[in-house]
Amino acid sequence: MAFTQLSGHRSYIYHIAIGNIDDYFFLVEQQDEKGNLGQVDMFKRMRYYLNAIESLNNISDYFYHEFKEKNGWSEKQDDKWYARKIRKKHPLIQDVANIANAYKHCVRNGKNAKLHASDLEQAVIKIDINDDVKVSVNYNPQIDDDLIEKAYHFWLDYLEANDNSILSI
Repeated sequence: MAFTQLSGHRSYIYHIAIGNIDDYFFLVEQQDEKGNLGQVDMFKRMRYYLNAIESLNNISDYFYHEFKEKNGWSEKQDDKWYARKIRKKHPLIQDVANIANAYKHCVRNGKNAKLHASDLEQAVIKIDINDDVKVSVNYNPQIDDDLIEKAYHFWLDYLEANDNSILSI
């Protein structure tokens, strides 16, 4: 198989997931330098954030499909089975999955969902009544920069260690 950005889990991590996080960090840096962000700027930030989170969430699928035959996983041991196991082993991967799946499915874990897509953002309405009435709406995305920073370093460390056992179950 030719070496491409989708040819295996390591290539995917480096070229897609880390690349999307780098794009997010670069955007945040640019926006922070600019200051005074408007709603469109914050929408863009949220979009880059969710794109990075979704990319991180896909890593376990890439690993599973790359190694399922080598590990002799049965039909019952599907990608969902692997995802549950690896998320239990690495809570950081579970935290990323919670955000990604809330975004992707609107809620995480059905009726008993702890996180809903709407929890990822807030609209703040401010009414100022002095001489005249002034109404403003501010968009406040609930972005967990600490989580994405931890995930970024986790996957960079994984690539540097070159040790697949980190993702074995």
